[in-house]
Amino acid sequence: GPSPPWDLRLFAWIDRKRNELTERIASTIGGQAGALAAALVTGKRDLLSESTNNALRAAGVYHIVSVSGLHMVLAAGAFFWAARAILALFAGLALNWPIKKIAALLAMAGATAYCLFTGSEVATERSLIMILVMLGAILADRPALSMRNLALAAMLTLLREPETLMGPSFQMSFGAVAGLIAYAEWERDREPAAPGERPTLPFRILDWLRRHFLILFATTLVATLATAPYAAFHFQRLNPLGLLGNMAALPFVSLIVMPSAVFGVLLWPFGLEAWVWQLMGWGTEAVIQLSQRVANIGGAVTALRAFGPGAVLLATLGLLWF
Repeated sequence: GPSPPWDLRLFAWIDRKRNELTERIASTIGGQAGALAAALVTGKRDLLSESTNNALRAAGVYHIVSVSGLHMVLAAGAFFWAARAILALFAGLALNWPIKKIAALLAMAGATAYCLFTGSEVATERSLIMILVMLGAILADRPALSMRNLALAAMLTLLREPETLMGPSFQMSFGAVAGLIAYAEWERDREPAAPGERPTLPFRILDWLRRHFLILFATTLVATLATAPYAAFHFQRLNPLGLLGNMAALPFVSLIVMPSAVFGVLLWPFGLEAWVWQLMGWGTEAVIQLSQRVANIGGAVTALRAFGPGAVLLATLGLLWF
């Protein structure tokens, strides 16, 4: 018979490779840590047990399992940072070429490839549109993190799939990003501290740690509050300890798990990546352990009565007003 069209053959090949890589990661790390690592890299969640899923949900960190905003940002960020750092090593390039824009183009290509490889679900595609708009702003010498870019990404998404407006995925991801951009703009406009005398190195390290802890706390709080009305409306449940779960688990995801995922995939064709999966497994094991501890605290999951769409509309208007 006639051979299938080229795009079908391409997606079948990608899916075979995803299955191969899922098997490779899960067998190298082993256990639920391996299952979580495989889900984060390839988007295949079949190996996660129900108890692991429930612990991640109760701790408010289940959003890390769905390959969406956080992963796309960290993957694009890893591509952008690595490309810019490598290009900056060559004086001729760094002085004569716009290496930031070249890095942005490479990050766009890397993020698109990652989206295709993880099965390009709705949430992943939406995150990709948002990231391409923001990296495009760098190419156009405009600020990347702005409400205008978010509105543009929302319009592009709704032109492609208008029905997603009513779903939890669209509402929660755009709600969270709107809250975070508003916070970033407020933080940027605050009065800068008057420069005093330069403190000693230990004080500088302590100040850096304090500032990063405060930023992690504030961004987690903002994202949790911005998504809570939609979680309550669609799922009739709230995770009051989500702030604690995210504060504990996200540093491992941002600093160990996702950078390992990007470098592991880049080294995988050469068969040199087993040690990277081991490192990633250490991070995912920590995430699961911390999630189980938070889930075991009383009141980690609160069931709510269903409420009408009017309340969600008012919550959305409140969020936009903020």
